[in-house]
This record gives sequence, structure tokens and C-alpha cells, in this order.
Amino acid sequence: MDQSDSKASIILSQCTSHAVDVLVIGQRRNFSQALLGSRRPGSSSRGTRVSDTAEYLIENCKCTCLAVQRKGQNTGYLLNTKTRRNFWLLA
Repeated sequence: MDQSDSKASIILSQCTSHAVDVLVIGQRRNFSQALLGSRRPGSSSRGTRVSDTAEYLIENCKCTCLAVQRKGQNTGYLLNTKTRRNFWLLA
């Protein structure tokens, strides 16, 4: 179990114990992922790869999980859920 799995499992257990209905998490990409759009083995072909913790939470959380990633200074946000990937929100 690596560090991202342990973070995600702690978050999932807290969501269960507090009966959370909606979980909103922030996504970060490092500089090389942002420039190269790197894909690791097992990544989705539908778009850029979200962080391991965010992906694990989206797939395993019993409540609605929404991951938000800022796309630039004035360009909007990218949203990911279990059913929608790379949904663009201008705000």
C-alpha cells in the first residue's frame, strides 16, 4: 500500500463514519504531467490522468465524489466524477 492509497483509505473511512453525502476534492498535477500530459499504465484513454488519490476516491467512494482541477488563471475548471470525466466548467 503506497502513500496515496493510505490517504484515500483514511478519507473513505472518515466519509463513512461521518455519513458524508458529497465529497469534493481538489486535484493537482505536477509540472511534467501538465506539460507532457503523461499517461501511466492503466490510465484512462478519455483524457488526462487525475491523481491516484483522487481517482481512487472517485471510484470507491459510496457517496458522490467530485474532483476539481483548476485549468489556468482565467480559463475555468475541469471536473471529474464517476460518470463524467473531464467536464469543463467556466467560472
